[in-house]
Amino acid sequence: APAPAADPLAPLRAFEEARRAEAHFLETAPQDRAFGADPYDVVPLGDGRLAGILRGRDALVILDADLAERERIATPRAPSAIATYDGPPAGDLRPGDLFVASEVEPVLARYRPGARGVTRLADVDLGDVVGVRDVATGPEGVVYLVEEHDDRLITLRFSGARGDVERSERRVPRGPIRVARTRRAVFVASLLDHAVSVYPVDRHGALGDAVATTKIDGPYWGLEAIDTDDDGALVVAGGAEDHPLDRRGGFFGYVDSFVHVYRWDGKTGELARAAEVNVSEHGLIVPKAIAFGPCSAETGAREALVSSYGGAAACLTWSRGLDAPPEVSVVAMPPGASSLARTPTGFVAANPLLDAWIAAPTRGAHPADHAKPAGGELRVVRANDTPGADTRTERERLGEALFFTGLMAPASSSEGAKSRFSCETCHFEGYVDGRTHHTGRGDVRATTKPLVGLFNNRPHFSRALDPDLSAVAENEFRVAGAPSTADPHFDLEPRDAPWLVDLGIAPRRRDAAELRLSLMAFLMSWTHRTNPRSAATRPFTAEERAGATLFRDRCEGCHQARASADDPRSRVPFARWESLVLGGGAPIVWGSDAYEKTGIVPYVHERGARVPSLRRVYKKRPYFTNGSAPDVATVLGRARFGTGGFSHDDAAGGAALDAPEMRALGAFIDLL
Repeated sequence: APAPAADPLAPLRAFEEARRAEAHFLETAPQDRAFGADPYDVVPLGDGRLAGILRGRDALVILDADLAERERIATPRAPSAIATYDGPPAGDLRPGDLFVASEVEPVLARYRPGARGVTRLADVDLGDVVGVRDVATGPEGVVYLVEEHDDRLITLRFSGARGDVERSERRVPRGPIRVARTRRAVFVASLLDHAVSVYPVDRHGALGDAVATTKIDGPYWGLEAIDTDDDGALVVAGGAEDHPLDRRGGFFGYVDSFVHVYRWDGKTGELARAAEVNVSEHGLIVPKAIAFGPCSAETGAREALVSSYGGAAACLTWSRGLDAPPEVSVVAMPPGASSLARTPTGFVAANPLLDAWIAAPTRGAHPADHAKPAGGELRVVRANDTPGADTRTERERLGEALFFTGLMAPASSSEGAKSRFSCETCHFEGYVDGRTHHTGRGDVRATTKPLVGLFNNRPHFSRALDPDLSAVAENEFRVAGAPSTADPHFDLEPRDAPWLVDLGIAPRRRDAAELRLSLMAFLMSWTHRTNPRSAATRPFTAEERAGATLFRDRCEGCHQARASADDPRSRVPFARWESLVLGGGAPIVWGSDAYEKTGIVPYVHERGARVPSLRRVYKKRPYFTNGSAPDVATVLGRARFGTGGFSHDDAAGGAALDAPEMRALGAFIDLL
């Protein structure tokens, strides 16, 4: 008999098993402490200086015109957005005051820059608000926040010399991540519901009742809006292609990155699409950062600088009006920008991928001059960091670049169904995009699954056909490059991505095996972000404790409290749950490697679906493989317990949870 063929993934699997043997999954720190300084947002201060936030270091920094750090002030944990107030004095607000929102702590921090430094003012207590993703201000003494946990747009009005704050709120489409204010309206971009919504404001900055919403068939990532002369607004949103994801060709079809342009009519309230541009054709992937204003020495034309996280940047110029295609001029910027700020000489980007601030000077008047900007060469300035604080290896850094940029499929194109994309196109910051897409297998549709926390959650995905990260890495390279004729087992040369030097990666050739090992190393180190509901070290509340007991008795038979999903020996006893859930890390998987049939059809596998992890459920909506549950309350309301076993389908019959049980279980699950 012929000898069995050698496993082509054997070197990868040897690396993976060696790392697993060294891992202590219950001691894993959340990723917001492990991925560098993480410059995430930046705003101009109006005097040549800038203010930015370091999401990974809980800091506000003041930068001079050369991007040198001049001052650093503490912020709430994991700051997520920064905004300046540019209206007249209102209450105890003053022009130039800074607001910093937090992804974790329920406070809005306030700062006042001055000649002798920045003073931190009294924080605004946000009560039950956690997971704030963006902040904007209005000249009437108002601040607007969007938070992703409960899908709210919150208005804060400052009045009175003592700093009194009035609060109001409204629900918005799921997963709001961007907010922008113009003279007459507030605009919100929602990742999970794939929506841009407009909320007119009155003369006090309060939100009106009329709401207009436009949707696409994919997520939005970036948003900017400016006033027009007719009391309306022009809105530019970076998002996915407005087309259902199609996998029937064996690849990810119709997921290019687009810039969508909308006109809002302030008189009729209508929000209408004016233009769309396939920016993937120009090398832009996941356009998050957008800034209006001239990006050349010319004046009089509508222009916007668009910078993408996974690729290049470009200036879009509508010199003949929005009804005509814009001129697209590629700007020589490295990938990784999450925010842009205009300066007198150009733009400055906050770049979490490179852990740097990047200056992109305004280019010359002629389009051919874009590679040599008029204000000087592009500059990359690393954010200051504590020596030894960033312990990532070169391999993990390269893996991060492979995940977030187009490096995994350099020969891809945007022709027809083909797409230029990165993993983040469908997995925003590693989580999900809100899609329930056709899998290409019969009538089976499936929701997007997170790519965070994979190391101790194998086998992977709903069908569990990837037994380990070695298979995940091999298959991701294969599928990413499937539409092209290029061999997915390619080598990466320094000339292919010279910006990798700014990521701290030595300029040498990496072969196909090293690229896969790098992607694996990154995924192994990529844990979940801190859960804002369980970040504080405290005891369970009475309701949370009741929910934990119910979960143990009703749910944990499937969603087991394991440290590693495929290791029954790693199951954590109930007595340890409280200490491991609270405090931020929350490392328990709450899943297993088993298949179950719970009534959610069609089944993705003949044996059902793999029991999923319940970590950070608020970031994973919608729920079930078929996406039929929009929220946890729906999941719990459909649960049935009977003599024939458990079902997630309420049509199966059996006992249901009562209202107090649902509230208690929901409170506990929210901590995971």
